[in-house]
Amino acid sequence: MTHPLKLVRRAAGLTQAELGLELGVTESRVCQVETRPGASFRPEVWVTVAETFPREMKRAKVTLKDLLRGECA
Repeated sequence: MTHPLKLVRRAAGLTQAELGLELGVTESRVCQVETRPGASFRPEVWVTVAETFPREMKRAKVTLKDLLRGECA
């Protein structure tokens, strides 16, 4: 299953490195969150995702709850 963060990132047309720059985290951390079950960001980073990419989240049909859970409903 594709992680909801990856769906949002793809909807935004960003690489992992570009998303990391937007969020203030490393490319490696973005990769970990997208691929490792249980890996996550600090809560404030998820809020930044939701505030920065609302249109992309809507386009990808991803909610903040999906991001926090690490899977789409």
